[in-house]
Amino acid sequence: LLEKYNASPHLDVKILICPPMTLLTYVRKLIEGTNIFLGGQNCHYEVSGAHTGEVSADMLCDVGCSYVIVGHSERRSQYGETDKEIFNKVESVLANGMQAIMCVGETLKSREEGSAINYVTRQLDEVLNSTLNLENLVIAYEPIWAIGTGKTPKIAEIQEIHEAIKRVLSTSLSQSQEIPVIYGGSVNPNNAEEVLSLDAINGVLVGGASLNANDFWEIAKAAS
Repeated sequence: LLEKYNASPHLDVKILICPPMTLLTYVRKLIEGTNIFLGGQNCHYEVSGAHTGEVSADMLCDVGCSYVIVGHSERRSQYGETDKEIFNKVESVLANGMQAIMCVGETLKSREEGSAINYVTRQLDEVLNSTLNLENLVIAYEPIWAIGTGKTPKIAEIQEIHEAIKRVLSTSLSQSQEIPVIYGGSVNPNNAEEVLSLDAINGVLVGGASLNANDFWEIAKAAS
C-alpha cells in the first residue's frame, strides 16, 4: 500500500488505517511522514479502573491515533453494546481530541419490516441530544446484514438512508456543524465508484477489502 501511495503523490484522498490494537505502534512507524492517518477499531470509555484487557481512548491517543471507530455493528451484536455505551465512547474519544467514527446500521429484520430509517436514526439520539461539541464526529452507516457477507443494499437504498441521516443531523445541529456521513458494508473495487458518486456520501468505511492492498488502493483511487 505504501509503495502505491508513494507513487501517487497527487492523489486527492484522505486515507485512514485502523489496524488491530497490537499493530498500532508498528503501523504508526510505517506511515510516519505520510498523510495517512491512524485509528483504533474500538475503545473503552473509562480512563482508568478495573477494566482488565480494555484499551481506553487516552491510550489510543498516546499511541498516535487520530480516529477511533465506535459502535461497530459487530460490537453491538456480539458484545451487546448499547446506544448509551457508544455515546460514552464517543464522549471519551472527543474529549481526547480525536475524531470518533460512530457506526449506525439496521438489522435485516428491520430492513424487511420497512423500519430501517427509524432504526438507524434512533441510534443517533444519545449523541444528538447531548451537549457535546460534535465537530470531530463522523457517522458511518453500515447495514448490519451487509457486513462481511458480500451483500450490499441497492444504491437507491444507500442514498435514502444517507439522506435521512443528513436530515436528522441538519435538524439537530447548527448550520455551521457539518458532520461527514460515510458508508460501510461490503465496499469493494467493483462498487466503490458508484457508492462514492452519491451526493450524500462523504467517504467509505472499508472492511474485508482493506485486507488486500490492491483492492484497497482501487477503492482509494475511486474516492479521489
